[in-house]
Amino acid sequence: MEQTRFMSTLAVFVMATSCGDESIDEEYSETTFEVRCDKNPNHWSCQTCGNAVCDGTESCSSCPADCGACTSCGDGFCNGSETCSSCPADCGACSPTSVGPQASITCPSGAVAIAPGTNLQTVVNAYPGNTTFCIKAGVHYVSSPVTPKTGNIFVGEYGAVLDGTGWTATDLSQAAFRAHNQDIDNVTIRNLECRNMPAKCIHAYKDFADGWLVENMNIHHNKYGVSVGNASTVQNNSIHHNVGNPSSSVPSERGGGYVTYRSNAVVFDNNEIAYNGPEQKISICAGCEFRNNFVHHNKSGIWFDGDNTNSLIESNVSEDNTAEGIFYEVSGPGVIRYNTTSRNLGTGIFISGSQSVEAYQNTSSDDFRGIQLFWRCDRLGETVYADLKNNYVHDNIIEAPVSTQPVYAATLFLSNCTSTQVAFYTTQANNRYQHNAYIVPNLTGAWWAWGTFSDKKTWSQWQALGQDTTGTVSL
Repeated sequence: MEQTRFMSTLAVFVMATSCGDESIDEEYSETTFEVRCDKNPNHWSCQTCGNAVCDGTESCSSCPADCGACTSCGDGFCNGSETCSSCPADCGACSPTSVGPQASITCPSGAVAIAPGTNLQTVVNAYPGNTTFCIKAGVHYVSSPVTPKTGNIFVGEYGAVLDGTGWTATDLSQAAFRAHNQDIDNVTIRNLECRNMPAKCIHAYKDFADGWLVENMNIHHNKYGVSVGNASTVQNNSIHHNVGNPSSSVPSERGGGYVTYRSNAVVFDNNEIAYNGPEQKISICAGCEFRNNFVHHNKSGIWFDGDNTNSLIESNVSEDNTAEGIFYEVSGPGVIRYNTTSRNLGTGIFISGSQSVEAYQNTSSDDFRGIQLFWRCDRLGETVYADLKNNYVHDNIIEAPVSTQPVYAATLFLSNCTSTQVAFYTTQANNRYQHNAYIVPNLTGAWWAWGTFSDKKTWSQWQALGQDTTGTVSL
């Protein structure tokens, strides 16, 4: 993620004298009351930056306008090719990257050290639950899962790597850290690089393994990244390039960054999730939250797929994915808010076959479609939430791209529906758009659709349907 540089600014406050203040002395001319800088070159009035004279204590750092730009690191002026990385003395320290392992994270005093070449499971077996382990810097080759005990904490020294090179497994439950339907709770895994596992880096599935914390990890080049159980938190991680066989006819072989199945109250917070396989998703979760994540260059970026309820998708950036930025599919009540989606080749926010979803204060920019409600009527009854009704899309900003393809800012699309079903979903199912702001390539185009794919609408036709009666459209 992009690093940020911080620079301080200098404020100069100028004082003035006035006639009668009895402060005039020999340094001032009796007729002009001007300072004689030849007698007092260090007087504040002789140090005016911008007077084209490099006076007294002025320097290239304090007044480049008069003294010229500084050209070397250490001169107090950030210029030329200098950056926070190449010259922190002048440009200030780079802000630390918020995701992945951090040098500032250290092993706590008293932690049991595990050096490279040591069998991790053997050490874990030798200590009781609630033990903290320090995985020392270096490469630790892993050829079988580590099964922790309740309360174990694993902290990596900066530079500690778990590497599964050479480990082969066809069982997708295999992982560097694994609890498969085992009552192993409150495990913490922190500050490690985890790579080249044949299945997952972390597998806490699905019954009994609760309350895991996965943070500041670099999880990459596994088939899948991380799967956790109830009341678990995945935060501040870099989860990338976890891919199986994306073209496999078996979905589970395709890989992905994250998988959550039948786990409730799971939180994904402040992760970077990028370049992963197409099967990353959250399924059958009550109260799962996905917030503050940067999700890019995947297939679907954020995907809640099947019977999720009371979901919160909040304050994420999801961009440059080859399908949807945010995909909420066949699920129940949820809130999608404060997100930014950009340049996704599918839809910015795609609400498919779901009920009672509220999407507000999101921004969609240059997505192929902005915000879409979609339903295939032949799926009615597949699950308890498989329907499209009571969805409310409001107070969003939607910018449609300029394209030769049929792009849409907002839609309700129906497929495989009878005429009776079309009439119901377009007039009686309580799906509505209100108070959204649209930016479109021209004001006469049909950038909206309501019904079938061919049922395009202009702005006046869209409003005549009762949609966005308080909305706005502009170029």
